[in-house]
Amino acid sequence: MIVALDGSQSAGWWPPCRRLVRAAPLLLAVGMAPRPVLRASVQDAPPAADACHSLTGSLDQVAATLSTVPRYGATYVLVLSPRVGADVTSLDASALKTVEVAVHDGTAGAAMVQAKGLKPHPYPLDRENLTRPIVDLLGGGAQAAVLWAPLAALGIDRLDPDGTLRMVNAGGPEPPPAVLAAASTGAPNPCAVNIAGLIEANGVVPAELLIPADIRRLIGRPPPARDTEAVRQRGTLSEPQIAAIYQYVRARSQGDLGPNE
Repeated sequence: MIVALDGSQSAGWWPPCRRLVRAAPLLLAVGMAPRPVLRASVQDAPPAADACHSLTGSLDQVAATLSTVPRYGATYVLVLSPRVGADVTSLDASALKTVEVAVHDGTAGAAMVQAKGLKPHPYPLDRENLTRPIVDLLGGGAQAAVLWAPLAALGIDRLDPDGTLRMVNAGGPEPPPAVLAAASTGAPNPCAVNIAGLIEANGVVPAELLIPADIRRLIGRPPPARDTEAVRQRGTLSEPQIAAIYQYVRARSQGDLGPNE
């Protein structure tokens, strides 16, 4: 059937047909063109929970991340294998007197174990042995370990995705291992934030909050000056002072203090 290009009957269908004819070369071109390589966008970035799996560099690189873990820079933890009873919650547990406790040699964790009269099993603190105590806890070569909290959490994050190991506070605040005590260079990266969350999820509190303090000595200080410049010169409360206030408020709310305390 031949239809006139200028006929009234053809006006109703010719424009769509013309558009279809014009689109045909474009469809062919798209079909023949090579497909672009898909690249991960910002939305495809790995979640924070996977951020630490790429942390495989030198000790300096590991230290740069672990030294920025929020709140837990002075905290050591007692890491327990699933073969240790749930009643073991501190270094004073009698069950630990019959086993060796894994530690990194020369760290505050080793000193804690010795101070409790326990037998330490030292590991060198080098790149090859950073997470070796965690490996042995999972494999049956160790029952307990006292490690710097950020380093312990790094090992658990990498090697114990099922969460079979337990972490509890090992004692008061102590300095981090010297080889990992890098100066903080800015805000924590996703790995450092994830490590802090893992430690907190185990019920571990920052070691500074475990320090008993006489809050009355701090409360007895004169009130801050009203002058803003004087306030600026006086500075803010230190972490031990904040911890003491926290402990006092907690004890008061739980009824552990008498009316005159």
